[in-house]
Amino acid sequence: MALGWLFGNKNKKSTLKEDIKLWEMKKGYMVDYFFKTWQVKEVYQYDWGNGFYSYEYFLDAGDDKVYMDVENDDKVNCSVSRPAKIDSLKEHFKTHDNPPESIEFEGKTYSLDQKYNTHVRKMEEGEEWKKLEMWLFEDEEEENYVAVNKWIAGSYEFYAGNYAEEYEFTNIIPLEPNEE
Repeated sequence: MALGWLFGNKNKKSTLKEDIKLWEMKKGYMVDYFFKTWQVKEVYQYDWGNGFYSYEYFLDAGDDKVYMDVENDDKVNCSVSRPAKIDSLKEHFKTHDNPPESIEFEGKTYSLDQKYNTHVRKMEEGEEWKKLEMWLFEDEEEENYVAVNKWIAGSYEFYAGNYAEEYEFTNIIPLEPNEE
């Protein structure tokens, strides 16, 4: 702080990091995306094996809530999704263990692209890893996707989303716990 001495805190150093990366965000941080300011409400870590991890952030803008996934491999990959009600998939999994090869959702066809086995945990003290099987369906343009999460207990969750670019997320600001 250049004028810190003027206001009586000349020995106090600023702890604000100038360039926070998406994968460094923590619960309580704020980030701008798609003309809104979002607060990080939860942080999840995925273990894909071989020392590769990714992060998922539950973001709340007050009038909207999304999940943002961030992978930092050779390049940063981001996506944004929301829970989706997909009755055809719900019905399919009542009688099948494996996903269909393609699905219809909101007027688009999505083809099965990837199958994953991973572990996930909420980034809070004492949270344990939970096993998760995941299937990813993509549209023809590879811009939108539908994800199916199957938990070890046998329950399913469905999400619809789109891929995003790292530069679309700006102004990452950490908040002190008492500022939330």
